[in-house]
Formats: sequence, C-alpha cells, structure tokens
Amino acid sequence: MMAILFLAGTALCAAGQGQVDFKAYARSLEMVREELASQPDSPALLVALAGVHERSGNYSDAIEVLSEAAAKHPRRADLLLRLGACHLGTLDYPAAIKVNTKAVSLMPRQKSAPARLSLARSLAGLRKYAAAVAELRQAITLGMENADVFFRLAEAQDGHARSLRASGAEREAAEGEKEAVAALEKAILMEPGHRSANYLLGRLLVRSGRRAEGKKALERFRGLQKTSAEARRRAFSGNMKTAPGRLEADTALELARIRRNREDIAGALTFVERSLAAYAGYDKALALKGSIYKRSGRTAEAAAVYSELLSSSPEHPEALWNL
Repeated sequence: MMAILFLAGTALCAAGQGQVDFKAYARSLEMVREELASQPDSPALLVALAGVHERSGNYSDAIEVLSEAAAKHPRRADLLLRLGACHLGTLDYPAAIKVNTKAVSLMPRQKSAPARLSLARSLAGLRKYAAAVAELRQAITLGMENADVFFRLAEAQDGHARSLRASGAEREAAEGEKEAVAALEKAILMEPGHRSANYLLGRLLVRSGRRAEGKKALERFRGLQKTSAEARRRAFSGNMKTAPGRLEADTALELARIRRNREDIAGALTFVERSLAAYAGYDKALALKGSIYKRSGRTAEAAAVYSELLSSSPEHPEALWNL
C-alpha cells in the first residue's frame, strides 16, 4: 500500500502538484478510517474507502476493499456494482463479467438496468457483442434510456455486425448496421453534442454507401472535438488548481451523506464544513448543506446557503427549486 502511495506521489511530483496530492490522498484515507474504527463492517463506509482509492486511480486497493466488503455482505448488489466498475477500470473483463452477472442475479428485474449496463460493457470488452446487445436491450426495456446507453447499444451492434460479416453473413451484418444507425440517431436526438455517437454514425453511414450523410456527421464530430479540446484545456487548468482539495472535499461529502442518512445532523454538517474547508465554494457541498438545513427545519439557514450557491452557480437547479 505505502509503495503504491509513494510511487503515485513521485509521479505526481513531476507534474508540480504531486506532494500536495499525496498528502490529500493520505488525509482522505485517514478521514474514512477514523469513521470505520467504530463501524468496521459498514457497507457505506467501505464503499467510501474504496471511493478514495478509486478517485486516486488506485484500483487495486479499491478492488481489495470492495472484494472484502462483498464477502462480508454477499447479498449487497450495490457493492458488486462498484466492484465491477473497478474491474472495468483495470480492463479485467472476465472478473467484471463474473461480478456483474452476480449483481444482476441479486437484483429484482425491474431494478437491474444499471447492473445490465455494466455487464454489457464487460461483455463488449471481450467482444461478446451479441450478449452485450441483449443486455443493453434489456436495460432499455427497463427504462434506462439515455444517449450513452443508445450509443453503447450501437457500438455493440456494430461489433456484432463486423463479426457476422467476417463469417460471411453479409445480410445479417447489414441489418445489424441499420439497427446501429437507428440507435445512434436516437442517441444524437437526446444529446446532439455526443461526440462518439456522431463519429460512429458518420463511419457507419459512409460504410453503408450514404457518403454525403456520413460526411455531415463526421463534420459535426470534428466541430464538437474542437470545442471539447478547448473545454478539456480549461478543465485541466482548473483541475491542477483544485485537484488536491477536490479529493478531500468529495471524501468529506460522502461521509456527510452517510451521517445524514443515519440522522446524525450535527455530524453531517461537520463533514460538510470540512468539505468546504478543503474546496471553498464547492457547489455539491453547499447543495448538501442546504438540504440538511431544510430537512432539519432550519429554513432561514437553508435559504441563506441556497442564495450563496446561486451567487456562484446561477443556474443550479436545486438552489432555484428551493428559493
């Protein structure tokens, strides 16, 4: 563990931010472990501990924590979902398939869409495209309809079509590509700025002979790519300044939610203040602070917090709703 922390800190130091990040990681771990000392088997706190590792890119320790948690609480599908996500993060698709399959089996069918989506991503990673398509269709049937789900469906359908074409099943492959195009059109209708959907749509249209339409989709993709590159540069600049505080702030915020869910209002507010001390003006921390005040009947204090939130985030939906 300490070797991993040392290597992470050394690598980050080269970027000029490393030692601060290393200390923030250590402080975040200590924060969660202090809470775990009195509740060592708490699923929520174990997830919080894994989250610190995961947000720091240390998937191996996150997997270790979540594996132990899942062994202690074998009927908790939420633990398996987090574990599956970490396996996906390390591209360990067989492990992700095993964990996500178990999660699906533990959940009522009507609530299994998130697990099916994660399972589909794992299956697609091993090029089991037909099985991935089946799981994604189930997730959509169960109500998980958004641009990313339809994009992933199209991606799996395209992969399946390519494997069919390689085996000589040209007619079935062409039908699969048509279904992929339809899924991508739904994704773009829901989210016109979805870069990956525009790119894949352009490729599929060109491949199927609809070159003019395909070129338009690829032109949209290139325009979105330029906009995204500029946004990434701005985000990177901001992240270099806030990354250490953000890790600590998110950790404190997760612990605040756990305390709130236990009806420990004072403890929850203490962690919210710790979050704001680490990352001043953090919108998620202010929103949680306002909701805690409102929930405990402190309406004037809630209004003051929501007003503060609106001053920095004028379009914040929760603040607008509550004022």
